[in-house]
Amino acid sequence: KIEVDADAKLELRAANEHRPALILGGELNIELNPGAELTINGLLIAGARLRVAAVSGTEVKSPVLRLRHCTLVPGVAITRGGDPVAPNQPSLVVEPSAEATIEIDHCIVGAVRCGRGVTAQIRNSIVDATTAEHVAFADGDDISAGGILSVVNSTVIGRVHTARLDLVSNA
Repeated sequence: KIEVDADAKLELRAANEHRPALILGGELNIELNPGAELTINGLLIAGARLRVAAVSGTEVKSPVLRLRHCTLVPGVAITRGGDPVAPNQPSLVVEPSAEATIEIDHCIVGAVRCGRGVTAQIRNSIVDATTAEHVAFADGDDISAGGILSVVNSTVIGRVHTARLDLVSNA
């Protein structure tokens, strides 16, 4: 579990020219308190998904999760033959009650699930739901609309269910 205190900033970063792999045995739970910022930079994460809980508060500033230069393996992991182990499982789940900002930049990620209180910004990345028929972005039930979405210079493989699409450019 990673917990970031209110108004604190934490970065988990790979060393230059290194690509460490974090192989999870279960979900990695991330708790972001009001105004908290967590940046994960340069990691390959497989084996399970990231689950984010953003704690509500009276502060105006919502918590932020930044993924930069990361790979959250689509389908959670791959077989020796290169097929996804769990093709219907998302790589990133933000709790439905959370109000947060998610920034994905220069990443490869599997499907993303987040509630309407989340603002998701995807830039220079690939979101891969493993097939065009699967859902790449939605609320946790795979049907309801997810949060506010912006996609710039990115590829999205799969269906998108969003409450509001603020921007799509070169996607």
